[in-house]
Amino acid sequence: MRGLFRLVRFLVLLAVFTVGAAWLLGAALPRTHEAARRAVIATPPHVLYPVLVTPEAYPEWRSDITRVDRLDSDRFTEYGPDGPITFRVLDRTPNRRLVVAVDDPEQPFSGTWTFALEDHDGGRATRLTITERGEVPNPIFRAMARVLTSPGDTIETFLRDLGGRYGQRVTIEAVDERVR
Repeated sequence: MRGLFRLVRFLVLLAVFTVGAAWLLGAALPRTHEAARRAVIATPPHVLYPVLVTPEAYPEWRSDITRVDRLDSDRFTEYGPDGPITFRVLDRTPNRRLVVAVDDPEQPFSGTWTFALEDHDGGRATRLTITERGEVPNPIFRAMARVLTSPGDTIETFLRDLGGRYGQRVTIEAVDERVR
């Protein structure tokens, strides 16, 4: 019995140490980050933009989304590997710009995605830049996010899937990445 008690005590101390180390690492990391990626999609902005503003069709072409519920004209919930996340459209400038924000207080993070569409190749293609500005207030979640992902990973998946929707392989350019 004494050996079992020692093992349990060791495991509890190990768990406390691990959580404490994760908290210290997360506390040393910046709360906010910004990442931007760019790709050229061989379709004009006036064709691409409606795809971006129709989230209920995302499951047809996004590899990480299984379902989308439209809540109203500006809000929708995506269902993916991290569970449901609700978003709100903050700005729509047809064929030029879209800004979407996390609108879900249950999430351990917040932030926006800004989609900037530019004519490319004489208007026959779109240069799409997606900028993520995010914040992770909880130090433990910040540490986990830093160890498990890169700020640009989700943007890159989105751009690859969007290119795939049009039968294209896209080249993704890292425009910017900052943590503050």
